[in-house]
Amino acid sequence: MSDPVIVEKGRRRVSGIWLVPLVAVVLGVYLAVDAYLSQGPTITIRFDSAEAIQAEKTQVKVRDVTVGTVSGVRLTDDLGGVVVTAELTPESRKLLRDDTQFWVVKAEVRGVSVSGLGTLLSGAYIEIAPGVGKLTDRRHFAGLERRPVSPAGTPGLRLQLVSESTGTISVGSPVLYRGFQVGSVETIDLDTDRREVVYSILIDAPYDELVTDRSRFWNASGISAELSSEGVKLGIGSLQSALMGGVSFDLPRYTQGGRPVEDNAVFRLYPDEASIHENPYTFYKEYVIAFRQSLRGLHPDAPVTYRGIRVGSVVRIMLADLAAPTDQDERGQPIPVLVRLEPGRMAIEDSEDGVSIMETVIEQAVEMGLRAKLSSGNLLTGSMYIETDFFHTDGEESVRDYQGYPLVPSVGSSFEQIQVQVTELLEKLNKLPLDELVGTTQGAVNELEQTLVAVRRVMESDALQSLPMNVQGVLNKLDNVLDGFDAQSEFQYELIRSLEALKQTLHSVDSFAEQLEEKPNSLVFPSSTPPDPEPRANP
Repeated sequence: MSDPVIVEKGRRRVSGIWLVPLVAVVLGVYLAVDAYLSQGPTITIRFDSAEAIQAEKTQVKVRDVTVGTVSGVRLTDDLGGVVVTAELTPESRKLLRDDTQFWVVKAEVRGVSVSGLGTLLSGAYIEIAPGVGKLTDRRHFAGLERRPVSPAGTPGLRLQLVSESTGTISVGSPVLYRGFQVGSVETIDLDTDRREVVYSILIDAPYDELVTDRSRFWNASGISAELSSEGVKLGIGSLQSALMGGVSFDLPRYTQGGRPVEDNAVFRLYPDEASIHENPYTFYKEYVIAFRQSLRGLHPDAPVTYRGIRVGSVVRIMLADLAAPTDQDERGQPIPVLVRLEPGRMAIEDSEDGVSIMETVIEQAVEMGLRAKLSSGNLLTGSMYIETDFFHTDGEESVRDYQGYPLVPSVGSSFEQIQVQVTELLEKLNKLPLDELVGTTQGAVNELEQTLVAVRRVMESDALQSLPMNVQGVLNKLDNVLDGFDAQSEFQYELIRSLEALKQTLHSVDSFAEQLEEKPNSLVFPSSTPPDPEPRANP
């Protein structure tokens, strides 16, 4: 058997000619990736106009560092603005965030401040304010028409102030604390639904710690005057606030501390500094008081007092709510008045817990006789106010509900109470049997007249007329008798002798009694024994 024959095939070799396109592909990919990475993002920014912006010339900067160039400018599809295309450097990707802002920097005068003077020589440019939000892949942005007062990312506290008018405050006006600028006004908008002006302000850090829930903001127009019992107080603000207005804030008088507030908290903007001290309390509870008498002279902000101490104020007269079913009698339907009571004025904590405590106190007080009434505040102007106190009432009452508000019962005013008392007195008089009373009175008068006639006859009788003469004679005799008892009279002399004899007799009786007491036998035997006879000698 023969050995197998092994046939070897030849190996295929790759031709070197294929290395050239492979290297070209790799090089092309590398160049494309490098070009992409070195090109940077291309963004579009929408503005209302392209004033001072030129393609291939206007630069994009951050803190005066160029990070891009405007490559094109075109109108929007609706012709309502322009779209600016800008090519940025690769390092600019980290600048594009959710809250990044763009605006055109140019020479600008705002109030007493001037900015962008350098653009008069170098030309305008687009400024980027990197935000603090998350990085975004978005490449279309809306630009600002003016430089923001506080760029995005500025540390501090943003608040909303609500007012009925703008006054002298404008965008960029300073926010002052005791004359020191701690922030600025960013925007001013008009809320058409509430018809109020809304200011957005920024309190720079670290001054944002000065703002609490008890802080009050007012319009600092530069010059303010206050007339009080102590005289005229004149306040002059800073030059900047005098020229372009400003906002100041502080704590109301006699108020301390407070709780920190969060961003976009809403505060009321008072017209002047004196206004923040009129109502320094934050928490309150609204009540309704219904009156059956005239409310002439009672206006909003009229005081509500308790024994002369102000505890609240009148909000409004609820004329629109008169159509609601209420208690009505022959005197007509009562008129409801909405009042605001503040626990802070009652030495209760100015908080939500203080409001709850005040509600409990008022409910208990109403059950014990607390009532409200109208009182005259000024006789010249006719102004009225509401006074609360404890009154003696016929029945017990409690706080009821009226259109969602607690209702506090009322009593008539002092004048009305007098009228009621007079009416009750007249009603009692009408119930008296006046005809019988008049007849009885007439009979008594007739009897009195007869008695007077009889008395007159007695007085005019001869016996009564001679009575004074007889009385005079008796008095004369009595006078003569008394003269007989005079110290120089004979009767007085005899009386003295008789008294002396009586005295001697009594003295003798006294001596005899003593002798009888000492020697009872003296009545039988002589009191003294004669001496024995002595013999005599013969002469």
